[in-house]
Amino acid sequence: MQPANTIDTIVTFAREEIPGQLADAATGKRMRRVTIDLNLERDQIKSKEKRPSAQRYDSRGGFRKVTGNLKVEVAPGDQIDIFESSLRSTMVAGKDSGNVVLTAAADGVSRADGSFAALFEPGAVVRFTGFTGNAVANNGKNFLVTERTALKLFGSFVNGDVTVPGNAAVGTVKEHGGVCEMLTEGHIDTSYTVQILYPSTGIRKLATGVCVGDLSISLSPEGLLEMDVKLLGIDMKTEIAESYFTDDEPIGTGLALAPVSGALYIGGLRNTDMTSMQLAVTNSLSSFPVVGLNHAKHVFRGVREVTGSFTEIPTDIRAVKFFEDEVDTTAYGVFTTSPDKAADYVALAMGRAKFLTSSDDDGDTTPMREVNFEGLEGNNPLLSKSALTIRDSRWTV
Repeated sequence: MQPANTIDTIVTFAREEIPGQLADAATGKRMRRVTIDLNLERDQIKSKEKRPSAQRYDSRGGFRKVTGNLKVEVAPGDQIDIFESSLRSTMVAGKDSGNVVLTAAADGVSRADGSFAALFEPGAVVRFTGFTGNAVANNGKNFLVTERTALKLFGSFVNGDVTVPGNAAVGTVKEHGGVCEMLTEGHIDTSYTVQILYPSTGIRKLATGVCVGDLSISLSPEGLLEMDVKLLGIDMKTEIAESYFTDDEPIGTGLALAPVSGALYIGGLRNTDMTSMQLAVTNSLSSFPVVGLNHAKHVFRGVREVTGSFTEIPTDIRAVKFFEDEVDTTAYGVFTTSPDKAADYVALAMGRAKFLTSSDDDGDTTPMREVNFEGLEGNNPLLSKSALTIRDSRWTV
């Protein structure tokens, strides 16, 4: 038997209809990965009896659970299940203005009548159509909305282009892909059957009741956007067997996201001096033993926390003042697959960010500032109530 080759390893996820019970074998989707580890842990029950032999006489297995970690390079359309599970929600289609009369100015786009209020929140990424003349350059580009009134969307193009003033007889404003928000009630809890298959050996690890726990997204200008995901499941079996899944959806082929092609905005203004960022969603997953079972019956979810940090070259004091004055602000990030005007993207939005610390370091060549923050449930009627909203341009129904 040949040893397993990690390049050939196949990782498949499938959403379960009933938590902890095997998913439909025809619903598997192969998962892109950098690394994955998924293992069965088991408590050990040890006898405390004192015997003349001065040796332990009895020991047996106790409570079982599945734990693991998944690391991926984030690619639009390929981690939808992870986003939905972490936010305990589902992705829905982005909004569409329909046909409206539009006017472009240097700071944004206005409509002649009606209202944007029920359509696009700050943090949304939209594309325009219908502009003519010199303003045709505004069509089809990713535009981040940083502020909104009933009649105007303020913001800028993600690729750095400036809005060209002009009119459109009739145009449209549309969010492409899907939007996933943390719900204020009616949370949706999902679990997965996860298979790790080693084809060269025929070994199969099949875990049930696997839930997405903590999610951590990290970026650096020197690499691709990476995401670490903690997994917690109910039970797992390792066997010599063929794949449980009969009709896997093939692994994705879209490009991963590059921070050098993205844009970050704090307080509605573009931050051009940020050197790194980390964003985490903590789901506080736990499982407990029950009498009569050697594995968990349920995985429980607690309070979700959104926290993070970033480093920047300190060229202004905006971040410091948000911290010192304890003023809530907004934080938006859009990460694209390329510098193209309509590149696929994943966008992160916090309508209510609070800066917790701000500290400057002398550095070897230039000072460096580190800022820690948290995302809170929204309390501004003009902004989302979701502590974190994720948008993916390649989501489809």
